[in-house]
Amino acid sequence: MLYIVEMALKAGHTDEDWYKWESEMKSAEVLMTVSGFRAAQRFKGVTDPMAYCGIYSIAAPEVMTSPEYRNVGGGTRVEHWNSHITYWHRDMVEGVGIAPAVPEGYYLLVTSSNQSDFSDHGFPFIRLDVTGLNKSVAHRGIAVVPLEVAKSKASLEPDIRIYRPIAPQLLKISP
Repeated sequence: MLYIVEMALKAGHTDEDWYKWESEMKSAEVLMTVSGFRAAQRFKGVTDPMAYCGIYSIAAPEVMTSPEYRNVGGGTRVEHWNSHITYWHRDMVEGVGIAPAVPEGYYLLVTSSNQSDFSDHGFPFIRLDVTGLNKSVAHRGIAVVPLEVAKSKASLEPDIRIYRPIAPQLLKISP
């Protein structure tokens, strides 16, 4: 199961504003200390330079309501940021256990649809069913593609958001 967060800051903001947002919320490293978080990776928008995405692999839906998650600031929204963001979607999805890592030189493609038979535009999307939290759409798709493919082909598709990795994927290896 994955927990996918997408958000964007309004025009006039900078990456520094996002890093402040992240530090007031919770870092990926802090989330990885919570039982049930298995992997985490964060991304910056290419098609929308003020968009950001985080994909977290979690063991079960209950992780998102656990006291341990709440104790590190999970499940809260810093209300004074409302006027600075254009959207903030938090969805739990099923269809894959661990999100694929997006290494340097590759990009993450994300698409959303209310139709299960959404067009993949020829990309290797992993099709995901939205099952919890905001349920901003019924289905999502994620794909990892080389930089050249993302820039040449995906940028022509308005329903595909392109993200570059900010850092390598954090992965928790269970005994």
